[in-house]
Amino acid sequence: MFQKIRPKKLRSYKLQANGGFSLVELLVTVSIFVVITGIVLINFPSFSSKIALENLANEIALAVRQAQVFGIASREFGIGSGIFPTHGAHFDSAQTTTFFIYADTNDNSKYDGDAELLETFTVRRRNYISELCGFQFSDSICTPLTKLDITFSRPDPEPTILGTTDTGEANYSYATITIKSPPGNTRMVTVWSNGQIAIQ
Repeated sequence: MFQKIRPKKLRSYKLQANGGFSLVELLVTVSIFVVITGIVLINFPSFSSKIALENLANEIALAVRQAQVFGIASREFGIGSGIFPTHGAHFDSAQTTTFFIYADTNDNSKYDGDAELLETFTVRRRNYISELCGFQFSDSICTPLTKLDITFSRPDPEPTILGTTDTGEANYSYATITIKSPPGNTRMVTVWSNGQIAIQ
């Protein structure tokens, strides 16, 4: 009635040694990883600085373009005011970490203070505006500017480029805004009298 259960024979498995890293190979691999990581970390601040400077140059170009859009579209200065002024971007060599978009309510092609202010842009990460230059097509020599106003009025997409020096004011064919980072990298935003904006 009862069946005899025979115990199964246990199979024996022979462990085979698999090839792995030797101590020397492991040390070489770790050394290569440490060297590559060190190079990346050493170069990261410089790379990060260049990216931040590039972003700032783009922000300046977009601010000028925004002033152009406001000027051409005849954006109203204050809801219900019925005032549709010229709009502009203002740069001041004494304020190296800020620049402005403003409404030129008295139509004098320059920024006259907080009463005309629309938006303030702040330069971060220790970058700064290092130089403002005005140029005439006739000589292409930089005239150092203390203030630069780039204004747009409807329906003309071409700006009025007004530069202020220690001796007075003048209109220019084009202007450059040079920005700099602490490591010494520079970028330049050029605004032409035909409305073109270039980053170099």
